[in-house]
Amino acid sequence: LLKHVVYQGLTTPLPRQWKPCETQDGEIFYFNFETGESIWDHPNDLEIKASLERERQTIRDRRAEEKRKQHRRERRHLRAAAILLDARSTGQHGLLPPETWRTILAFAAPGVGGVDLCKGASWADVFEKW
Repeated sequence: LLKHVVYQGLTTPLPRQWKPCETQDGEIFYFNFETGESIWDHPNDLEIKASLERERQTIRDRRAEEKRKQHRRERRHLRAAAILLDARSTGQHGLLPPETWRTILAFAAPGVGGVDLCKGASWADVFEKW
């Protein structure tokens, strides 16, 4: 998922004013011949680190949104189950009235209701949106 950031880091050339240099001990540093500045880290590292952090934040945001969606689905399912149990506990055995099913479906599968089932939607459609 973050391969493009790594690729960017490996393929982005040094800015023209920066040149790699070597100490007497063989360590590499970078020297800016325009400003006289020298640094140990690659000059593009800050941008690459910022890009990496943006990507990580995007992933965290996506995961958080998916958790919120899952939580909403679970709440709808619990509400639908509570309505069903309430209907059963009040003596409505066998087939439940259409309005009870419409209420259950409104919580369990928004966008598919009893009317949709009458118009030809299948239970598979309901469970797919569930």
